[in-house]
Amino acid sequence: MNSTLTIQETIFEQLHAKTKNFVKHYATDFQHDKKSIEENPKARFVHIARSTGTSLSLFRTDLTHFPKKDEMVPYLFGTAGRERILKDSVFEIEYYSQNNGNDELYKIHYFDGKKLIKIDFKKAIQLKNEYVNNVLQIWENEK
Repeated sequence: MNSTLTIQETIFEQLHAKTKNFVKHYATDFQHDKKSIEENPKARFVHIARSTGTSLSLFRTDLTHFPKKDEMVPYLFGTAGRERILKDSVFEIEYYSQNNGNDELYKIHYFDGKKLIKIDFKKAIQLKNEYVNNVLQIWENEK
């Protein structure tokens, strides 16, 4: 391994090597995945590869990315608070599991902060729920 690679580049390269032949259309999604991974070096994530592209759900550790308590911000075609934005940020995990959630149609990986692990939808949904519940608990405990 090239010692000048960052862990994010290493993880992205591992992820890309494991999934690039699976993605037949919208392979440019990988460019967005790489950028997101590099911009969020401490974030765990679930990555879903399918024949028509990829989906990356970041489990951010820097919660300053989200609006402040009770703050509404421009979002999509209206406004939203942080709870909606949080839930939308990991929505695709649930979406793909319910829409043709056959694990054989997808390659799903989880980065736990140290290594890349192949998982199934059941595990991906569990991880998503734990992340959302943990963040909501942090926000609930704010003064």
